[in-house]
Amino acid sequence: MPIVTIKVGAEGVTREQKAKLCEGVTAVVHEVLAKDPERVYVLVDEIPVDNWSAGSELLSARRARGFNGICDCGEHEEFLAEREARLKAAAQDAE
Repeated sequence: MPIVTIKVGAEGVTREQKAKLCEGVTAVVHEVLAKDPERVYVLVDEIPVDNWSAGSELLSARRARGFNGICDCGEHEEFLAEREARLKAAAQDAE
């Protein structure tokens, strides 16, 4: 009974993305360890960005400076556009 924990910043990860992560991790554990997918447990732990740091700087501060940690390899334009639209909608809802 493998248990896999994925920790992410608690902003901007949708339910659909979490489901896709869980599906992918389950498939890899099944393939590599030959475990029954029904017995693979995946936990997605959302950490508030004020409770996480990199290089001694809180993620919230990095985000405020524009750092988003998103890959810039050029293969994720659709993902980036969807993310930007979600962030804009959330900002408008907050106003």
